[in-house]
Amino acid sequence: MTGSIDGRWLIDFGNDRPAEACGNEIVLGGGVVALARTGVPIGHYDVSPGELTLTLPLPALVGEGAWQMIGRFALPDDVGTHANLVGVMQGVHSGGDALDHPCMLRRRASQA
Repeated sequence: MTGSIDGRWLIDFGNDRPAEACGNEIVLGGGVVALARTGVPIGHYDVSPGELTLTLPLPALVGEGAWQMIGRFALPDDVGTHANLVGVMQGVHSGGDALDHPCMLRRRASQA
C-alpha cells in the first residue's frame, strides 16, 4: 500500500446523518483513532494488506454489557489517491450478538 491513511475522516452511514457531522469525524494517526472535535482517543486501527480495521470499544449499556464497534474497510493499493473507503461497521456484543451496517470512510476535503 502506498500513501498515508493518517488524517481526518468522516464515518458516513449514508442515512440518518447527525445534524452536526463532526460527531462522526475521526482522526487516524500512529495506530490511534481519536475524535476529531476533541482529540480524545476512542480506539485503535490496524492496516493489513487490502484492509483497514477500526476497533472502538463502547461503554457498557445497563442490563446489556459491553459492546464494541469494529469497522472493516477495503484499502486500494494507493490509498493516497482515494477519498472514500467502502466497508462495514459491526457492533459486537460481549455475548456474541452482532449488528452490521454498511458505511464509508470519507477523507475530509482538506485531506484529499
